[in-house]
Amino acid sequence: MSEHRKHFEIRENCMAILDRDHWMCRYIDAKGNHCRQSATEIAHGISQGESMTSIIRTQWNGEFNESRPYNWIQRNVIHNPLNVFSSCRKHNDYFNIGNNPGAVRERLYAIREQLKKDGVIK
Repeated sequence: MSEHRKHFEIRENCMAILDRDHWMCRYIDAKGNHCRQSATEIAHGISQGESMTSIIRTQWNGEFNESRPYNWIQRNVIHNPLNVFSSCRKHNDYFNIGNNPGAVRERLYAIREQLKKDGVIK
């Protein structure tokens, strides 16, 4: 895939997430209060950095006894709609679950079920 096509797909996916969330920040505090700010960016629950993607690849392949390449993990797990949220600048970091192994595992199972439902995997 060319770099141009890759950036186009990422931008297209971001727009779809913002549209899904009506361009509003999805942050909810501990008291259940919703942020009322407009979304200005996209937040990943499991971050999209190289090291985290490698960690998630190892975890995914071990947990599900699969052999998925790095790019597959990026496209189907890291940038999965179940892992990406509309956010205002202030709350972007609040969506990060990378330091919570239980939440990461739960997210991976939810993503895997969605991929099965969508026919991406068996």
